Amino acid sequence: MSTLELAANRSTDAQLGEHLSACDASFTPPLSRRVAIGDYAAKLAARAHRCEAWAGNQLVGVVAIYLNDDTGYISNVSVLPAWHGHRIASTLLAEALTAA
Repeated sequence: MSTLELAANRSTDAQLGEHLSACDASFTPPLSRRVAIGDYAAKLAARAHRCEAWAGNQLVGVVAIYLNDDTGYISNVSVLPAWHGHRIASTLLAEALTAA
């Protein structure tokens, strides 16, 4: 496994869509049964604050949040299956709490 780099709002909607599609089966029920992944990725890219984990040019983890005046909402937590077990989600959630 490569070294991870944390970033905020670096991904494009296409990169988010690729990531979410790769994580689709990890959601219960699968994400694609609830949303059009491309549309959801575009919405996250345009409107959400995203805490991201990157391995080189590969987006391996995302926590997407919406921040209102006094409330935050977590919209997405996803990590590529090959990267499960590396505490990526908990690290990104901590980053999101800092941003909120």
